[in-house]
Amino acid sequence: MRRNSALKKSAMLGAIVAMADVATRSSNGIPRVAFVTMTRAAFREYQRENQPVIITGVTERWRAAEWVDSLGRPDVESLRRLFGGDEVTVHDGGHGTREMTVAGYASWWASRGGEEALLYLKDWHLAALHPQYEAYEVPLCLGEDWLNEHWQSPEQGQLGGGDHRFVYVGPRGSATALHADVLFSYSWSVNVVGRKRWRLVPASERRRVTDAGTQPLARWLREVPVAAGAPAVPIVEVVQEEGELLFVPSGWYHEVENLDDCISINHNWLGAHAAHWPLVRLRETLDDVRSGLDDEDAHDLELLDDLLERRCGLGMFGWAALLEGIVRRRLPGTALPGTALRGTAQVAPEPALTRVTRAKSKSEFKFNSEAEQPVTGGAPRGHGAVPGAPRGDGAVPGAPEPGQGSESAIPGEDADSEVAYARTRAAAVLRETLDWIESCAGGDVPDGEGLDSLEPHRHETIRAQRALVRQIEELGTAGGEDVPALKRRRS
Repeated sequence: MRRNSALKKSAMLGAIVAMADVATRSSNGIPRVAFVTMTRAAFREYQRENQPVIITGVTERWRAAEWVDSLGRPDVESLRRLFGGDEVTVHDGGHGTREMTVAGYASWWASRGGEEALLYLKDWHLAALHPQYEAYEVPLCLGEDWLNEHWQSPEQGQLGGGDHRFVYVGPRGSATALHADVLFSYSWSVNVVGRKRWRLVPASERRRVTDAGTQPLARWLREVPVAAGAPAVPIVEVVQEEGELLFVPSGWYHEVENLDDCISINHNWLGAHAAHWPLVRLRETLDDVRSGLDDEDAHDLELLDDLLERRCGLGMFGWAALLEGIVRRRLPGTALPGTALRGTAQVAPEPALTRVTRAKSKSEFKFNSEAEQPVTGGAPRGHGAVPGAPRGDGAVPGAPEPGQGSESAIPGEDADSEVAYARTRAAAVLRETLDWIESCAGGDVPDGEGLDSLEPHRHETIRAQRALVRQIEELGTAGGEDVPALKRRRS
């Protein structure tokens, strides 16, 4: 009986692989994979390698389909009827923005002419404002979402936390200038209707288009200066069709143009694979900020934290708090908020989905990644990766590099293994973050002398976070978790 079950499972897996072979095609180096064949394990490879992928046929069951009229165009009038009172930010194509209601934007859309400035509605927090509407479903193959989990946690909710789930509505020709996403997070974007042209710069080449503080050197890639005799900046260009999801990896700078009148949905998110990237951006941004400060201000952690929060959306203490929450919500005996990892080990051709619903049910906002490389000591490499972290250097998803072996593999395919690995990974990056905070204060890591200047509550919080990291290290020693990812070399 068991042998027959195993044979059936093997045959089913073989059929799925065959389907994936047929359903996968490339567009300028970016693979296109049919949604019905994309499993959690398959998507994890793109996260491990920090490489983009397009998933086709994502929107077939989305309620957002009612935003499309009978001619296949954006039905902005339906948005007016459904959400007309929402306040939104509209960009005018230059550097200007204005506040409007959705009803006001719909009036502009209906009466627009060919000569006026194109107005682009961006960063509309529709999922947060209308959780009961359930406009779309987030593919579970994308994994956990630490970023939105953090903002929707009870402690952050009381403080009016952020939200990184957006709707965009723009006419043909509207565009978003060169940028990388918040904290070097991942991004996924789905066209409900219309097409977009994306131009992306691989993470390994990002320093060629930015200054030392991670800010773009120009508004558009065509304007980025290239030194005499230097090779052109490599650019990956792709047209994203209607109904397709584009995964933009961490640290990939990009610009986007609407080729048609377009409505799209976008999430920024983080997970264990990308856990080191926010620390990279915070470090590089802070190095740039400190270069303009006197010695006293350059070691004032409260000032530095405030400046970082303004530039990056989270400061050093906020980032440490995010990681602490991720670890604590994954301690043994602690129930995760909802069904975040449901379907992790699925092998069925049709991936499970999770609806975006009420903010009080945080599980239903989860969809991101697990990480598989250890964080190790030392400064970030020149291309922004912490040693041992996913490469992001243009490699094709596939087998691990020599030397990564078992340390880079999540032990098993079940939800419990994924939770344990996420806990270990978050604790490792938390330790790295705390070391960095103490070094910024001029203290002697690991003694933490520089923390004496902090407010008492900050000092106690850091001590508690250190104790949490030690707890996870002891748990890993006893339970067989990926301790090498935690017990890194001290620099």
